[in-house]
Amino acid sequence: MPFNHITDVQVFIKKISIILKPYNCFLAGDSALYLLNRKIPQYFQFITDAEIHELYKRFDKIYHVNLTPFSFACFFEDQLLFFLKVNKERGFDLLESFNKYYLYNKSVFLLPILYDPLKRTFKNINLFHYDIFKENKAICIKQSNLSYYSRYAYFLSEKNKSESGENLLCTNNQYEKQEKIEIDEILEHSFLASWLNACLDDRQIIPFPNISELFFTFTSYESKKLIDIMSEEGILIKFFPMLKICKQHNQTKEYHPEGTLYDHLIFTLKALETKDFSVMMAALLHDVGKVQAYQAKSRENKPKYPNHANLSLQIIRKTLKAISEELPFFNDFYGKTTFLIENHMYIAFLPVIDESKKNDILKSPYLNDLLKLLKADIKASTDDLSNYQKIASYVQRNISLPLRN
Repeated sequence: MPFNHITDVQVFIKKISIILKPYNCFLAGDSALYLLNRKIPQYFQFITDAEIHELYKRFDKIYHVNLTPFSFACFFEDQLLFFLKVNKERGFDLLESFNKYYLYNKSVFLLPILYDPLKRTFKNINLFHYDIFKENKAICIKQSNLSYYSRYAYFLSEKNKSESGENLLCTNNQYEKQEKIEIDEILEHSFLASWLNACLDDRQIIPFPNISELFFTFTSYESKKLIDIMSEEGILIKFFPMLKICKQHNQTKEYHPEGTLYDHLIFTLKALETKDFSVMMAALLHDVGKVQAYQAKSRENKPKYPNHANLSLQIIRKTLKAISEELPFFNDFYGKTTFLIENHMYIAFLPVIDESKKNDILKSPYLNDLLKLLKADIKASTDDLSNYQKIASYVQRNISLPLRN
């Protein structure tokens, strides 16, 4: 519906709040904001800053939680760049008023995320919010919030292995020389390290991150390094207790020279060539049923881990459902993740499996994700991808042919 007045937008927000009321998490607010942004691509040129602030207040009142800074940055990026191109003064006024209102709350990541598109669009402007960014940076470092770190790490590492937050001023078409910061140095001195240490210190009470934080961490630019830290510090096991026993289980070195079952799961996760959260969860949890399935005296022509895929599903099904409830706007999370885990062995032997199961896999919308999981699963143990290449070629030949009944 078209918006002709501020009240139209407020009515739309109210309708969204009714729809999203069951979901008491900040992603509800993020998704509502996303919907609103799609509805009013250039509506803000007709309303005042005060009216914009009223919209934000209404969001806060509805959800009783802080919307993520990233959502605001995404929300504002299109609008702000539009104003800066059409009416530069209006754009700067909007940015300034926005930061004044959210300086110590939701705008922590607004400037870092917007800085790069601003720099590309206007190479001769002064970022007069330099001081504000420095203050925000200091606030970031003090926060006990994992997603804040992942966003900050993303910003710092996105371009040329990161740019120093101390040199963001652009003057006279020339950028000041910017110190290069490796992400490892940031980790060494960051609040994330303090947060992890606090988690291990019983004397300190630090809010434990929720599934949303895990989602942002896994899908962030520096996810592999963050995953290593979470693994080394036992954070992943706090999220997924079923991983603990995997640390004590050594697989056959002939097929898994990488070490324990836990090592294999972490290596598979890091070997993925995708940031799809469902595929990442499948990679981390696809073999947790192996310990229960293990048969030490199995014959050579029989698998040592019979039915381990189904056992893995039985172990983690409740966990996956809980995650799907925390991420209600990823509608296919549960279905996709369970499909990948259930079929991660079938895909490896696709040419010779039952025709009915083969057809189900070839017709699945998650077939490409299953191939990505297979490739990562193999790479976690060996550099030999010949079997993956055979399966990928077989799939390519057969998906264009009529499937047999």
